[in-house]
Amino acid sequence: MSTPSFMFLEYKLKLLSLPKRDIKEFEEHFMVFIQNFCEVLLPEMEDYFPNNALNNTYWSNIYYDWSEIERLENNVYRVKLAFAHDFTLSKRGKKKFAEECKDFVRRLNKFFEIFEFDVRFEDEPFNIEYYDPGSEDNDDEDLFLYDDDDDLFR
Repeated sequence: MSTPSFMFLEYKLKLLSLPKRDIKEFEEHFMVFIQNFCEVLLPEMEDYFPNNALNNTYWSNIYYDWSEIERLENNVYRVKLAFAHDFTLSKRGKKKFAEECKDFVRRLNKFFEIFEFDVRFEDEPFNIEYYDPGSEDNDDEDLFLYDDDDDLFR
């Protein structure tokens, strides 16, 4: 059995209106929502609803215990989402996994918009980190694409 590696994406989450209840309740319920959405709703739908996607395995791999939310200012939060991957990844694999994770957050934003919830993640994370407890090479390398990596996603 392999040890999972982790991709941490940190976003600013903005509330476009005030929560209906206490702010602290919002923080707790937001993280519970993420957990239930990823661990219950999406797997149930994926198992029984028609789906043409080739691979949505990262959907259910948000580690709730390693994710966090912190209030920065009125209506703005820092949300750190921990995505797990089953294997150690190459540099190219890390970048591809980061793009898949960012795509997941974009889809969450669409979900919020479609169902008229007044919360939005910023378009891009302000921090991306990769951690592999099974690797001796955890040098926190920059995961953002360089000019010579343009062909990575073609």
